[in-house]
Amino acid sequence: WRSRLRRRWLWPAATVAVAVVLIVLTRRTDSPSAPAATLQQAPPLSSIVDQRQQQKDDRGAPLLRGDSRGDGKANRKADGRATDATAAKPPSPPGATFRADSRKSVHAPASISPTAGTIRRTDPPRPVLPRPVPPAKRVAPASVRGFTRVPDSTRKPTAASTTVSSKAPQRSRADIEKEQRRAESTDLAPTDVSNLLKRARGLLDDGNPVEARSLLSRVLGRDLDSSKLRLNPSESEALQFLLNKTADRLLFSPSVVPGDILVARYRVASGDMLSVLGNRNKVPYALIKRINGFRRDTDLRADSRIKVVRGPFHAVIGKAAYRLGVYALDPTGRRIYVCSYPVGLGADDSTPTGRWLVARGKKENPDWRNPVTNKYYRANDPENPIGEHWIPLRGTDRNTRPLDGYGIHGTIEPKSIGSQSSMGCVRLLPPHVELIYDMLAVGHSTVEIRP
Repeated sequence: WRSRLRRRWLWPAATVAVAVVLIVLTRRTDSPSAPAATLQQAPPLSSIVDQRQQQKDDRGAPLLRGDSRGDGKANRKADGRATDATAAKPPSPPGATFRADSRKSVHAPASISPTAGTIRRTDPPRPVLPRPVPPAKRVAPASVRGFTRVPDSTRKPTAASTTVSSKAPQRSRADIEKEQRRAESTDLAPTDVSNLLKRARGLLDDGNPVEARSLLSRVLGRDLDSSKLRLNPSESEALQFLLNKTADRLLFSPSVVPGDILVARYRVASGDMLSVLGNRNKVPYALIKRINGFRRDTDLRADSRIKVVRGPFHAVIGKAAYRLGVYALDPTGRRIYVCSYPVGLGADDSTPTGRWLVARGKKENPDWRNPVTNKYYRANDPENPIGEHWIPLRGTDRNTRPLDGYGIHGTIEPKSIGSQSSMGCVRLLPPHVELIYDMLAVGHSTVEIRP
């Protein structure tokens, strides 16, 4: 029973006693104390009492500065010795700071001025905590600042991205097109046009069709908009030939040229259809079918890589130039013209100017009734004046909204191209209208007819 008593009571009691002793020693070690230099300078307490009693007998006034029992006037009759003593006070040891008149600390050590013998209490030094350093701001590198991130259409926008994008200034489509028109209205000298055509031809021969298309797009934009720039027949023919040659290599071929931002490679997923891919890219699926060489709609195979076009495409018709230009917008809103074809217009300047939208009702081999003679032409009729393709237009501005029945179509009279001979519609040659038919999407593509 004795061993059990030791294990149960004596050893725990000894452990508690040792812990108490350690705690007491730790507190004594951590208690504030004055520096060694100050403790060595302090005289014995008996000498302090004798000196204080001697001064009381001699002056009859309290010597403690700030003592509430003394009179303020008596304290000021020290003949300047207190001030001298304060000035002659030896400096405090490094690492400690004391306040002379503090009486809050009871355990503060006492220091005596050697001249006046005045007793002063000093507080222990207060620790000075370092101020927190604010985190440095992250600054984007110079290679990132000034560039615009192009949003990925395949990713869903997060809340953070929506908040950031909402703070950025948004430009409307009208403002972008106004800037484009202002840039296109800048006139080019005939020598500039000739030099640009030569440079574009050289770039095309050197295997750089993307840069060649950029130069040709600049010339075509001014030819369709500015009345100051009129290309002569040879320049107009060269412009059309070079631009359509770049379209054959960049747009209408199955290959993807590096640097072309209007096309991309796409891996076909299971369940994809040409109509779905066309709606996703805002182009008629017939265009995807054409550029990839598909003969049937069922030629699309899962896990295959095909070429897709990023639409929509739009058209601009210059009446003065008798020319139609097809363009797409890059991510910055700049127009990139991809092809150009000559057109025929309405007799007696009857083709109205303004903005239009490709409406529902696109037809291949359409039937048509002449509104003047009331003669009806069936589908596939070789005498049908509107040819084999019909693209209806719906007005979207004040000038074109009340109008109806206008559109873009083919012709059975090739000689009418470049003249005013239709009833107001825009006509093209059969191979040209076939391409335009596959490029303009219903509800997305716009057509602008300029003077």
